[in-house]
Amino acid sequence: MPKFSTVQPYLMVFIAFAAFNVSVGLTFGVVGLLIEPLSQEFGASKSQLSLSISLVAAISACASPLIGRLLDRWSLRGTLLIGCLLGIIASVGAARAHSVLAYLLAFGVLGGLSFAMVAVLPTNKIVSLWFPHKLGRVSGLVNLSAINALAPPLFSFIIVSHGWRSLLDVFALVYLGLLLLCLLVRVPARAQVAAAERPAPEVADNEVAPFRQRVFWMICAPTAVLSTTGIVAITYVVAFALSQQIAATSAALLLSVLGLASLVGAPLFGWLCDRLTPLRALFVNGCAQLLLWCALAGMRSLIEMAVVLALLGLCTGGVMPMVIGFIGRAWPMRRFGAALGQMTFAGLPLSFSAAPVAGLIFDAVGSYRAAFLFEALLSALALLVLWLARKRLGSL
Repeated sequence: MPKFSTVQPYLMVFIAFAAFNVSVGLTFGVVGLLIEPLSQEFGASKSQLSLSISLVAAISACASPLIGRLLDRWSLRGTLLIGCLLGIIASVGAARAHSVLAYLLAFGVLGGLSFAMVAVLPTNKIVSLWFPHKLGRVSGLVNLSAINALAPPLFSFIIVSHGWRSLLDVFALVYLGLLLLCLLVRVPARAQVAAAERPAPEVADNEVAPFRQRVFWMICAPTAVLSTTGIVAITYVVAFALSQQIAATSAALLLSVLGLASLVGAPLFGWLCDRLTPLRALFVNGCAQLLLWCALAGMRSLIEMAVVLALLGLCTGGVMPMVIGFIGRAWPMRRFGAALGQMTFAGLPLSFSAAPVAGLIFDAVGSYRAAFLFEALLSALALLVLWLARKRLGSL
């Protein structure tokens, strides 16, 4: 029977995987299913109710720099436990809301704080501490959005059978189970971390705040641009398919193709990140996105769109593991949370504006193809930044 010390790193990865999936799946994976029943009960517009997920994204991004400092200077386990507790309160509060404002405060504000303290930052901090030399591969596994891709049919069944309030009560119980699991979170001994940690390269100054360094923006700018692919694709690909006279049920399948492909993309590009370097893996990703957006703009059949979106899904799923790979190589573990938190906040303007800008392009030109070609142009700009920064980032 293996010793606990041998199994412990893999237990930590399992907890990180569970925390990431619960937090992402119980926010982004359910919001689209809740809008219709909430609209009927509250008599509110769908645009009002869609603010819930915008609040989650905005609150979590704004809180990320602070959460990153907490992870580096206070307690990884304590941060996760507080986040789970906030998730319980947010779910219970949203389940008992009797107005749109009360629902938005619970699901959006409290849920956003919970998301910041449970999802991307602490889970990848766990990976950075326990697997510093396998950051790409292990973060790729941890960042698999399995619940987000597979659980919506179950969520829909609960809503239809028992109502949306019952689903949110179930979410509270799930967060309670996660809280108990997070009690097991441990960090390796300082000596163990120091022995495993790779020396930080000269491109980053370890005594200066990450966002004040040029290398920070060399990483942040192209990765933030390439991460907008998922946002734009999820928002507009169904409408684009409908404009090509594809049936609504068939068009909806394209979202499933995109989501399932992203599950493969995370470990694939995580492996490439370790096998090559984060720079080379990201360059491959950017080249693929440039070509695929150009191809999608010319697609007319469902099969063609499905193939292109499957490849785009691989790319979107692979961005986060490469970000983790860059940060893990550029800064020591004691600055990992701060760097990732500040990078999450810095990318907020792009993540928030991607879908509206694509919509404005459609309104101006009357074609989704123009919006897709604009996304291809952004990919080209990201590649240009990577090319200009290759000498500095090549050592990571």
